[in-house]
Amino acid sequence: MIRILTLLFFITLVFNSHAQQIRAYYQTTGEADSLKQKGEFAKALPLYIKAEQLNSTDGFIDRNLAFIYLKFNNLKKTDDYIYKAVVKGVAIDQLNSDTLIKGYLAKTNFDLRYQKARKIYYSNIEYPDQMIEVFQMLERDQAIRDLYGARKIDLKIFESAGSEIDSANTDELKEIVKKIGFPGYKEIGNEAVASLFTLMLHIPLDGINDAQDMALFAPLIKQQVLKGNFPPIYYALIVDRYNYTKFKSQVFGTYWEYDAKKKARVITSIKDISNVDKLRAEIFLPPLSKSREQGLVLPDDYK
Repeated sequence: MIRILTLLFFITLVFNSHAQQIRAYYQTTGEADSLKQKGEFAKALPLYIKAEQLNSTDGFIDRNLAFIYLKFNNLKKTDDYIYKAVVKGVAIDQLNSDTLIKGYLAKTNFDLRYQKARKIYYSNIEYPDQMIEVFQMLERDQAIRDLYGARKIDLKIFESAGSEIDSANTDELKEIVKKIGFPGYKEIGNEAVASLFTLMLHIPLDGINDAQDMALFAPLIKQQVLKGNFPPIYYALIVDRYNYTKFKSQVFGTYWEYDAKKKARVITSIKDISNVDKLRAEIFLPPLSKSREQGLVLPDDYK
């Protein structure tokens, strides 16, 4: 009995320590991002370095470090961090989304190093078959939406075909979960995780299986969030999308609507407003008050 209690104590201690590290990573990254946006690169630099030490798997930290070192004209460090970013899953279009880095890459012969780094990235994916499967599902998901967006099909066909595709993708997701659990960065890589997030936002909310679907997926996703293996904001958006669509009340405060009278984006009704910051903190999100920095108007009953 004593051995069991000791083991449980040790497991709890390790879990809490890991959770504290993940929380520190998100807080440090948030502070660094804020300083970078303000142009305070010298202050942001040590915070990004600390964030990388707290989470060595986030390639976007390396991309931001490459950007800052490029600002400081330290080309050796720039090259090193761009390479590390790609090894951790940052794709060329994600590098090129920053105009400074895009301009730098255009002047360098990075293609061979990029291909080498991408091979290393793919070799570290635990479940490449499921990664490819998620990409294929997203291709089907986006194809029907692209056709409708281009006015190649009418609304009736889009709704019918789209519903069929979304239902089939949801069933396929369930099969993936049966095989490997709900996948995160470690299992399928960050690109496939982003694709998976899009698929989760398109799960049908038709009153047939949606409650059972959320009962299946939500706890599994949260487990991955607590491990640092799935983005907290993705989880919050998935949960809020379901709750707001079904009950017109969200949990984490990620959904907003434009108020023409206020001429502002207003966060919609929150179910448990008095505990929203506690719920957000549980999944490493900052207090809701931080949303004001993005120009969002908070609910009147938020204190």
